[in-house]
Amino acid sequence: MQFLGSSVIAFVPNWGCYLILMSQPPATSNSTLTLLWPYLAMIPGILIGMMLNYVFSRYWVFSPAKL
Repeated sequence: MQFLGSSVIAFVPNWGCYLILMSQPPATSNSTLTLLWPYLAMIPGILIGMMLNYVFSRYWVFSPAKL
């Protein structure tokens, strides 16, 4: 349950970053950049989610049991 919870928590900034970047399209008339923008907008969100998943897994989900 901790793993599922941490994944859901890390999803929120991931999706939010993507939505923010998609709401602001590139300010260029380059058609290649315009076509690639949805994929390029995923990269920062993926990195944020990956870092949060690591931190949650390292320090909360799979942390050593404290007796």
